[in-house]
Amino acid sequence: MATVNEPKGILIVEDDPSIATVLEEILTGRDYSVRVATNPSEAIAAVGTQLPELVLMDVNLSSDIDGIETVKRLRVEHEDLPVCFITALSDDATVNRAEEVGPMAYLVKPFEMADVLAMVNISLSSARRMKERMKKAVAAAERPASSSAELAKSAPAKVLEPAGAPEVLEDKLTGLPNRRAIERSISEWDLDSQNFVAVLSVDHVGILRQRFGGAALDQVLFSYSQHLGQNLPDYCILGRWDTSTFTVTPKEGGLEAQREVARVVAAPMLYHLRLPGRSALLRVSATMKLVDPKGKPAMEQIETIVAAHK
Repeated sequence: MATVNEPKGILIVEDDPSIATVLEEILTGRDYSVRVATNPSEAIAAVGTQLPELVLMDVNLSSDIDGIETVKRLRVEHEDLPVCFITALSDDATVNRAEEVGPMAYLVKPFEMADVLAMVNISLSSARRMKERMKKAVAAAERPASSSAELAKSAPAKVLEPAGAPEVLEDKLTGLPNRRAIERSISEWDLDSQNFVAVLSVDHVGILRQRFGGAALDQVLFSYSQHLGQNLPDYCILGRWDTSTFTVTPKEGGLEAQREVARVVAAPMLYHLRLPGRSALLRVSATMKLVDPKGKPAMEQIETIVAAHK
């Protein structure tokens, strides 16, 4: 694993030399060590030689297997390998196939440099958090308990998961904490603190899905999650509650934190959606409501807000 001072290893799998060169130029010199593979065989060999911290995979490779099948083969030996798809294909069938392998992100060509950098930064951060949580889970599982009473005292009662099934705490599309992770975080709050939850209901989701399709909507929501992540203060934890709802749970409460979150949410994201044969400039915004955990149960308040927006 790379230390703070070591470049983070990224493998680009792209059979179009011009696109591979652009991606390499975007990432090289920004604390990334970049390698390029042009086909599935080279990709498998490159991963076997030196495990990258992130793979940027084209879906439509000119080979006997495509990028999605290549990822499936890589995951046989490296089941936790973080992968982002970068492709011109945005139809529902392709996106659904891609989701089966659990990518960190899905970026549709043509792309902007800022989109690539944001996707890579967020994906690497999410992958690092996943590894840290996995290490803690393994350490906790291996830690011996001197007695059942001591075990009961150290761990809250919970429903047991099937043996070997890790708890999924990250949203597949965005890499953000999912609803289960948000609920767990809120349940651990000190009710005497000034903590709050900002519920962000993305506007006009139904219209966007109807006009552009599910794959395009995912592209917009992924970009909006990046927009929020880049502009919210560092002390804020961004999560995805459901398809069209994000939550912000600041580690620091109080009115100043509320004002800062409101300021970011009030600024809409302008997004240039590119689809085959057409494009659209979208103004993506969200309606923000605050949840006070000192009132009704926080999860109940969130559900009420989400239901009211739909």
